[in-house]
Amino acid sequence: MILNVSQLSHTYPPFKPCLKDLNFTAESGSLIHVTGNNGSGKTTLLRLLSGVLDPMSGTIEKSVGHTYIPAEGNGFIFDYSIWQNLESFFFLKEKVFPKDLASQVLSQFGFQHEFIIRHLPIKKLSTGMKKKASLARLILENEPLWILDEPINALDFETIQTFQSFLKNHLDQKNCAIISSHDDRLFQGLNPKVIPLT
Repeated sequence: MILNVSQLSHTYPPFKPCLKDLNFTAESGSLIHVTGNNGSGKTTLLRLLSGVLDPMSGTIEKSVGHTYIPAEGNGFIFDYSIWQNLESFFFLKEKVFPKDLASQVLSQFGFQHEFIIRHLPIKKLSTGMKKKASLARLILENEPLWILDEPINALDFETIQTFQSFLKNHLDQKNCAIISSHDDRLFQGLNPKVIPLT
């Protein structure tokens, strides 16, 4: 078992609970699609699962490492290029930066020009290109559990297909992904377990 959530509840006082007594598990190779209207608690749930928030009650047990990508913000240093950001990220994680694989993954996400990859400050990239860079970093980090909040917002269909192929490979390797998205195209052919929030 990769993740076990038991009796999870969270409230933002003085409002009513946004999550109450939530229970679910995530096994190796499983894909979970968190659904619900705006304000139903999807982002709160992912923040709790990632450790950004502490639950008011209940337990979250994880047996593996994870990567969390929020819907907004990506943890980049805006004055650095994509490449400089990746180098810094792996340095801070005390991991070896897989340079050859990074070049390959960035190319698959449509980054073809060396100037854009190595020299252009990331703050000058479009929202969609920042999202692509964030997904590339996710794949390079290669943690077993992905926790993703609206990961395909601002992406074109070709890029969604590219990311879906990476997602399929991730699951085929007996890893797990928990994803909140209003866009069902990412899940086509993948048969996710759905967790509806109301």
